[in-house]
Amino acid sequence: MDHRVTRTIIRRINAQPRLTARSIENELKKSGAITVHPETAHKCLRSEGLHSRTPRKEPLVNAASQTKRLKFAKRYHRVHESDFRF
Repeated sequence: MDHRVTRTIIRRINAQPRLTARSIENELKKSGAITVHPETAHKCLRSEGLHSRTPRKEPLVNAASQTKRLKFAKRYHRVHESDFRF
């Protein structure tokens, strides 16, 4: 596999970190660039220092939820953990 295909795979992973090796294979096949086995994509990613782990989902923090969280934090700032009922 040449350097151009390697860079294409890396670029796609950086753009969409949740892509799997199989989806990379399918995208490359559809674009007509090259036919790549998923294991080859894994090897390519490993050689570039990337691992086959997907990033965790982060909660959406918009302005409304940010103000709610700040309000909650200020409200319970001085409350001890034994005061909470679980």
